[in-house]
Amino acid sequence: MHFARKILLLLSLCALAAVAADSPAPVGTWLFVYYTKAPSAIGEMPPPPLFDGIEVRADGTAVLRIQTKLATPTVTYSIEKDVIRFALPLPPTENTMPFFARFKVDEETGTLSLQGKDSEAVFLRREGLLPLRQVAGTWQNDAEKFTETLDLGEDGLFRLRKSLLIGFYRLWKNKQGRLVLTVIAARPGTSWHTFLWEVEPSPQNLVLTPIGPKGAIPQHKSVWHPAPLATPQKP
Repeated sequence: MHFARKILLLLSLCALAAVAADSPAPVGTWLFVYYTKAPSAIGEMPPPPLFDGIEVRADGTAVLRIQTKLATPTVTYSIEKDVIRFALPLPPTENTMPFFARFKVDEETGTLSLQGKDSEAVFLRREGLLPLRQVAGTWQNDAEKFTETLDLGEDGLFRLRKSLLIGFYRLWKNKQGRLVLTVIAARPGTSWHTFLWEVEPSPQNLVLTPIGPKGAIPQHKSVWHPAPLATPQKP
């Protein structure tokens, strides 16, 4: 009986140690693709996270990608259980601001989720992104009042010409095997927003269906066709 009690005590201590153990660092390069919980009441157009990409290194440093500000600061991080903490720089001073979030890595889907107080952002391993050439090009949509032109560059640049919306985009595949376009864009001088579309590409058309908090919105589906080549101006 005494021996059995020792075994039970040892198992209990091991279980407690496992619970208290820190999660391994999510080493790798991760890029933001969507929210499971958006940080804004705007709903279908929430602002992007503080950083839209992160390269976590094993040496305790990380490179943050803040493409909306064209910044890639290198910061330090620490991990306590399932919480990762960053020391964010506050230029032009040498001070830092703490940022922390619960994190979870899903190896099956290749995703990293960062959960804050009011939001949960999902990042995809860089290797999980799809080649942009599948949708890249200049596309037109003939609406009732005007023709809108959509530029999707192979370099990741996004532009809606008439709407004056400029930003960048990523292409990936969701759990259902559907292509999804993640766009972070803004009009000049305004706030940045996040947009999601399901994509149906074909040689003839590009069909985009917006995705809201409750899923795809088929009634707002739009069909885009390749824009005609510009006619050269006569001298």
